[in-house]
Amino acid sequence: MGGSIKNRTRFVQEIIKRVKEYTGGDIAVGMRLMGDERFEGGNTPEVVSQIASILDGQVDWITADQGYSPHQEDWQAVPMYVESGYNLRITNPIKAVLKKTKVGVVGKYTDPGYAESLIANGQADLVAMTRALIADPELPNKARAGMSAEIRPCIGALQDCWGRMIRGLPISCTVNLAVGREEAWGNQTLTPATTKKSVFVIGAGVAGLETARIAALRGHKVRIYEKSKQAGGQAMIAGRLPGRGNLKAIVNWLVDQVKALGVDIKYGLDVTDDQEVVDFVLSEEKPDVVIIATGSTPIKNGFQPYTFNEIEGWDQPNVCTDEDIWQGRIELGSKILIADTLSFIEAPALAEHLMTRGKTVEVVTPFENIALELNLMNHWEHLMPRLVGVKITPFTWIKKIERNVVTLYDFHEKQTKMVRDVDDTVLITGRIQNDSLYRVFKEKIVEVYLAGDANVAGARIGFAMYDGQRIGRLV
Repeated sequence: MGGSIKNRTRFVQEIIKRVKEYTGGDIAVGMRLMGDERFEGGNTPEVVSQIASILDGQVDWITADQGYSPHQEDWQAVPMYVESGYNLRITNPIKAVLKKTKVGVVGKYTDPGYAESLIANGQADLVAMTRALIADPELPNKARAGMSAEIRPCIGALQDCWGRMIRGLPISCTVNLAVGREEAWGNQTLTPATTKKSVFVIGAGVAGLETARIAALRGHKVRIYEKSKQAGGQAMIAGRLPGRGNLKAIVNWLVDQVKALGVDIKYGLDVTDDQEVVDFVLSEEKPDVVIIATGSTPIKNGFQPYTFNEIEGWDQPNVCTDEDIWQGRIELGSKILIADTLSFIEAPALAEHLMTRGKTVEVVTPFENIALELNLMNHWEHLMPRLVGVKITPFTWIKKIERNVVTLYDFHEKQTKMVRDVDDTVLITGRIQNDSLYRVFKEKIVEVYLAGDANVAGARIGFAMYDGQRIGRLV
């Protein structure tokens, strides 16, 4: 049963034989091959193509991927940093040797046009899609009907599918919150509103757009005011982070959807909590419902739930937040210190961005490493190599900032050390709800809702989509 490739396939051939005896030819029998075990002595694409050749005709189809559980799950369901087709280097050699058995390709296929091209040019006989069908179960029907623009895009975040599954939770989807809630939110559950209302949404971020979409689908008249010149809010900033441009796709889809439903988005209109402004808006729009989807603001003083204190010296001119940088509000020097307690994508993405522009970057964190939450979403194998050259200092926080000298405190060693010649210090410690409009509108209108980050600051895109779906069904 061991040794040569021929002997190594004997056991699986016996299994295939027994399975086919049991099924009696009534169903197709296929298998998944491990195409690259990614360690010395393991299977390689060349070895697996030889295995496939031996199995040719014994199974109806073969698919192949790379990485094994639990050590290499980052290659089993890849995040947005990896392009579709990353397993073709494995399946192309297999396809070349098979004469009878069909070849299926797997690995982050989300575009039906690309999938069709693989079949047309002979690289595959079938294309398997998982995440794409979670994001939009109607994908095949929409593609067949020539409605590809209607397909809700998978953005590859892996936050609510793989990220929940790996923690033993039921899966959902960052962009399709009906997943896991099919009984309440699935197909045919969105009912027309019994009373058609005028719904006024303040903020065209993800939460505001999704609320508008669901409300409009139910028959309400919806209008959105957005203070900036584009929709998307924080999602558009997140889409500017290195390797994370896919995040913009859900914003583009939402904008197209609400426009098709007749929702009017007015840009450059900032609704403040000034009483005169509120009264003017109410007289102009005459809304029955007001949705406050005004997002959140970064915590500027470095307060976080570890020292429960702001950072001494946070108000100096060379101290800023990551949002200040992405919004172009500050001109940075050459040596940057980033202090991060979120352990998500904000610090590593900014560090990569600055490093590729020639900056010297150090990230300090009270945890054992940065981006710990992303490790549950299969990011580390792809993210960490992008940070070679960034200094990461764990179990450490800032005690004091004095212009270009930053005093750090090591939680384990109980010692301080000074980092000198720091041009700029960036604080990433959380966000605060922009919810001041709720009170002033609630005094005038009965039905007022907070949505997305204005409701829970610092939540992810999935929560913004959830809140939009929830509120859109309530109004």
